[in-house]
Amino acid sequence: MYTLNPKMAVENFKSGKLFTDVVTRESFFMEDEIYHIIQPASERYVTIHELYNESYPFEEFEAFIEELLLHGILINDSAPVE
Repeated sequence: MYTLNPKMAVENFKSGKLFTDVVTRESFFMEDEIYHIIQPASERYVTIHELYNESYPFEEFEAFIEELLLHGILINDSAPVE
């Protein structure tokens, strides 16, 4: 299960969201259309199937989620938050 990393500040920026790691100050931009897909993870832990949008092949969507985990935008329920 996944949720947004509480160490990420999320701000409106142009036509999307700017995620900034409050510790490292590293930032990532995400278009609103894409943010809308993962938005439920901002409120609670969700499964990949709850987030999945059929507009994308599942394998590509799974790779996208992995990329968000890699960049620390999403965390999974087994990841420690310090």
